Amino acid sequence: MKQRSNHIEVFVDGIEGILVGRQNSKIPFTSFGPDWDGDEENSERVLTVVVATDTLVGICLELLTRIAEEKDGLLTGLQQDATAFSEAVSHPLIQQLADQSKPKKSAKASEKVSSVVKAKRK
Repeated sequence: MKQRSNHIEVFVDGIEGILVGRQNSKIPFTSFGPDWDGDEENSERVLTVVVATDTLVGICLELLTRIAEEKDGLLTGLQQDATAFSEAVSHPLIQQLADQSKPKKSAKASEKVSSVVKAKRK
């Protein structure tokens, strides 16, 4: 089999929706990135795949079958990843930086909140 030079590999975070047609279907894939004009993340369409609908059904069935076959290994891997991530973010330096980035409450603000809560209870 001849190697194709037009192979495309794109990382995606999700899909915008699947447009299912009688003959063909479209899958618009999206990826998240920072909104350079603001503080929010935005979703950008990075790829749209058009596939015969009967082929799409076959792809879905194959994907679900493979996930079912690999379920135990996937769960074990996810648990190991979660443990490793938890250990990594438990580093004292990360906690120190997190504590520093929290807004400091003033004593007056705390007193004001307490008085509002007490007043609402009455």
